[in-house]
Amino acid sequence: MMRLIQTSLVLIVVLFASSCASSGEMASTEPAEPINPLLGNWEYVIDSPNGMFTGGMHINEDESGLSVGLTEEGQPEGTGPLMVDEIAFDEETQTLSFSFVDDQFGKMVVNLVLGEEEMVGTMRVTQFGADVPMTATRAEE
Repeated sequence: MMRLIQTSLVLIVVLFASSCASSGEMASTEPAEPINPLLGNWEYVIDSPNGMFTGGMHINEDESGLSVGLTEEGQPEGTGPLMVDEIAFDEETQTLSFSFVDDQFGKMVVNLVLGEEEMVGTMRVTQFGADVPMTATRAEE
């Protein structure tokens, strides 16, 4: 009986010590910061009454927040990306919103819902009050 009690106490001490050691290891490790699924390069397609428009979208994040740059396929070389304004990401609805001004059509407002490997939504041409479908898929690295 005494041997059983001693064995049980040793087992309890070992289990207690190992749980303290493992929780100490976890407490000293800083949690990894989650990677924002929006970040990176995307290829977009806008299906407008004037035809299909394609291009690239680069989404970055720094201490000041999100930045989005758009390049339209066929733009003259050296033009550089069009930087957008009013960028917001709604965590609850997983919706990315931003706006930009087009020389020909005026202000455009984009709303895209993030999926696993694509974003789907609309681009509003405010001058005409019309929404056109827009999709974006992750670009090949």
